Amino acid sequence: MRIEATGTGKTIDDAIKAACEKLGRDRDDVEVEVITAPTKKVLGFMGGTNAEVVAFYDDGKPEEVEEIKEEPAPVIEEAKPEKKEKKLRKEQEESEAPEAPAPKKAEAPVAGSKQDRAEAFLKKVLPYITSKPVEIKSEQTEDGVRINIEGEDINAIIGRRGETLDALQYLTGIVSAKSGEKHMRVYIDTGSYRARREETLERLAKKYAERVRKTGRSLTLEPMSPNERRIVHMVIQDIDGLESFSKGEGSARRVVIALKR
Repeated sequence: MRIEATGTGKTIDDAIKAACEKLGRDRDDVEVEVITAPTKKVLGFMGGTNAEVVAFYDDGKPEEVEEIKEEPAPVIEEAKPEKKEKKLRKEQEESEAPEAPAPKKAEAPVAGSKQDRAEAFLKKVLPYITSKPVEIKSEQTEDGVRINIEGEDINAIIGRRGETLDALQYLTGIVSAKSGEKHMRVYIDTGSYRARREETLERLAKKYAERVRKTGRSLTLEPMSPNERRIVHMVIQDIDGLESFSKGEGSARRVVIALKR
């Protein structure tokens, strides 16, 4: 007879371990079927699923087969002629009755400005990033909406190399967009991170440019976001004798500084 148990965990190994504990068996004594592979969280805080497996073994006993008893067919009493006539008349009256109008669906309220929609989205998603209270300050500018997030846990909002902040800015821009509306950029910052990061990148670009000029060898920088690569390219294009270009794909895309050919 097959004896089985289901286990879940962050990884497949964790799920197998949980299933084996339920069975009271070692890993080598059971066979495993993977039901669901684990998935990563989006932005490191949304979604994601655990792994789920089934571990099983055969105890050598014959499998018990449960006997299925057939229930007697219900006896259908034939309706009398009078009842048949009344039933037919009732069905005819119901078919001729006017159909009731379908209930109207409630219309979604019309959203406000892009600024309002951006703030509303951030108020929903920020509690998933930090449990600390935050304050959202926004202003409408000529080219878009500028938003500053203030709070105690700004490092969680910034993320590694600004990845969480960039993702928030990107998603907020998409969610707050409205068909037919003039394109307006959403700019999000916290703790003046973007200004400080821009100064750091400009300083590093000039430092690496000097090294390339002295050694004559090209230099590859760490992976950067599109906006950060743009800052480095702007610095290098103002330096005589040097050029910059990007290589790599996706999150591994880097800037290369080299002597101008």
